[in-house]
Amino acid sequence: MKLVTTAQQLRSALNLFRNIIEPRNTYPVLGTVLFEGARVRGTNLDMELVVTLVASEASGKAAIDYRSLSRLVALIPSDDTVTILGGKNSASILFSSGRYDLPCCEPSAYPDFKWSGQGAIDVIPGNGLRDALSFAAPSMASEETRYYLNGVSFQRDKKGTSLVVATNGHQLAAVPFSTNRWIDGKILPRQAVTALMKMVEPLRVERLPSEAHIRFAWAGMTLTTKLVEGTFPDWQRVVPSFEGMPSVTFDRKELVTALFRVGAIGARRGGPCSTLAYDALGATISAVHADFGTGREFLSKAVVANVGAERTVSFRSDYMLTLLRNFAGHDRVRLDVIDANSPMRLSVGDEAYTVLMPMRGANEKLALETLHEVTAMGRAA
Repeated sequence: MKLVTTAQQLRSALNLFRNIIEPRNTYPVLGTVLFEGARVRGTNLDMELVVTLVASEASGKAAIDYRSLSRLVALIPSDDTVTILGGKNSASILFSSGRYDLPCCEPSAYPDFKWSGQGAIDVIPGNGLRDALSFAAPSMASEETRYYLNGVSFQRDKKGTSLVVATNGHQLAAVPFSTNRWIDGKILPRQAVTALMKMVEPLRVERLPSEAHIRFAWAGMTLTTKLVEGTFPDWQRVVPSFEGMPSVTFDRKELVTALFRVGAIGARRGGPCSTLAYDALGATISAVHADFGTGREFLSKAVVANVGAERTVSFRSDYMLTLLRNFAGHDRVRLDVIDANSPMRLSVGDEAYTVLMPMRGANEKLALETLHEVTAMGRAA
């Protein structure tokens, strides 16, 4: 095997495999990258990444230890020419000021997947996929019991709008992404989502003859991944209609700052709990801890709508802060609430939204006392 390319080309390609090749492997060949002419392949058996290098000469095969090769190439000057000569048990890496011999595996030992290299039978443009995944990813689960929640699913709502949806049972995120019907219901695993978020946006999403796999394609690169086997839950059953319901529109920065402060006071096992109290005149956030005192925040920039009598709703501060990061580019966010026992929806007015389940066991008395103080001042003014 012989490959001649630049250190920059090789480094850029190898960096893409960081989220694919596991640091520890039962089979040594899974810790290697397979060079096939100018193509480089790497796999963890669930995903396979294939990158085509720009090379002045490329022939033969060699499976070279990934970690050793990646660390070495990272220290070679970018414009230096690198020549790789692969043998049966080792490969020689040559450049202007040195030569290194790295361990190899037999190329024939590299996994040969039936789905690898299959032609696409349908495609979806990749425009907007990376942003959609970034929005939904914080709501993915990471548990073994409900494995079908460990990823994002391509869904359609009751209006027929195609969405990327993720939930961990406590919070949910739904964001529009234009798709075809063939991808409906498919679940993209957490590891693939993480890898895709660290890459540039793919040009297209490809349907393969193997319905258990999906492929993402770029110019000179493809990522093929297994899909999660299972049925995504009927998430629309837990998202009620908020039409005509009370809403509180917050200044996002004011709300984030308040949640950080009261979260420090209200920290407890299972997550810090905050209580939102609101009526037609204003809104407050409060938290209480038996040993560490109480915290109260007056949200002077909050605007309340469709509310008559005073109300409260409690939630985990850390969950709310996670969801608020999805709207970092917006000055105002809207929280739609039905009552203290129903899910609440956070959005900025477009079709992307998040849903948060309420939390029980908070001190509603303190929340209402705080609200009374604020409304009393408002009436006096």
